[in-house]
Amino acid sequence: MAAFNCTGGSMALGTTDGLEINVRNFSLSAKVEALEVTAFGNASRQFIPGLTSFSGRWSGFMDGTVTMAFPATTVTFTYTAGTGADAFSGTLLITDVTIGSDVQGVGTYDATFQGTGTVTIA
Repeated sequence: MAAFNCTGGSMALGTTDGLEINVRNFSLSAKVEALEVTAFGNASRQFIPGLTSFSGRWSGFMDGTVTMAFPATTVTFTYTAGTGADAFSGTLLITDVTIGSDVQGVGTYDATFQGTGTVTIA
């Protein structure tokens, strides 16, 4: 299995401007519902795939060039972990934003999202 150097990763929001934002970490969780279809006579439980969903979060640095998206904002995104890595894209609904600062550090933000539709991997 090949590993990727994620220092070349990038996150872009929006389709028209592809605004790249300063992300320091990103996580995405994809799920599928397991629908039970066990019938009389089955020796074990039986399942089929149901609806899929994805959600996640990212954190980054506030640099003054990005207009911060607040909860209830729906936006398209593209995330690439690094050179040669797959790109993940789709539409997300921002559900939570936390902004922070420290007297000895840079301004930060954390955003949580719920995917709407499907996530594409290319």
